[in-house]
Amino acid sequence: MTNLKNQTISNNALELIGKLCDSRFAFFDNRAQEYKYKVRPVLVIGVEKDKLPCDITVLPVSKISREENISALYDYPLTKENHPLLKLKYDPSFVRIHKISTMHSKDLTFYTNSQLNVVYPDTYSEIEDKFKTYTSGLF
Repeated sequence: MTNLKNQTISNNALELIGKLCDSRFAFFDNRAQEYKYKVRPVLVIGVEKDKLPCDITVLPVSKISREENISALYDYPLTKENHPLLKLKYDPSFVRIHKISTMHSKDLTFYTNSQLNVVYPDTYSEIEDKFKTYTSGLF
């Protein structure tokens, strides 16, 4: 199995859960009137199957420029001060717990900043608890 950077990886999809990875997100460029792609970090929280390729469930990790767009409940801050082992591009960055996405594993780069659930298990646990709270209000 290969990814965007043509790295060889294991076919075990379960190994992805808890990783911060880069992903390829499509967006529509109004000026060019076409779809383009940008690389965005994501936190993998689920996989469709035990083996790759498959669909994966992710939470985007974003810089939020406007403070009024930050959800106190569902945007979890990752800071260089509290998470020095993460290679964050923006400080702070936010795990957007209420912005759940599904993507195919072919759109994920398996280069990872960190296995968040191993390096910062308390942070991962807090994100998981907030996710459960958020999803309990759906339907």
